[in-house]
Amino acid sequence: ILKKEKIIDVGVLALRWYLVYFMIIYGWAKVTLSQFGVHDPSIIEQPLREVDSFYVAWHLFERNPFFNISTGLLEILGGILLIFNRTVLIGALMVLSS
Repeated sequence: ILKKEKIIDVGVLALRWYLVYFMIIYGWAKVTLSQFGVHDPSIIEQPLREVDSFYVAWHLFERNPFFNISTGLLEILGGILLIFNRTVLIGALMVLSS
């Protein structure tokens, strides 16, 4: 029979690895400049006041490669720091700001 503390430890570890995976995946998408941008040409043809603010922000994020690469590297670094017990707190603080 598993103790309650052991079940909680396994759950926290699973959530930690889930977060590691997604931080590295999304960070890599930003580093390779493939996450942001408006990929639907019909949005570009609309008047600006009719475009959802999400798409405007996504387009503006695409315009700044420094923002993409720097935030992507920080997300990857935060994900890597979450792997190790000694650096998990620093990684969690980095991921919290992402």
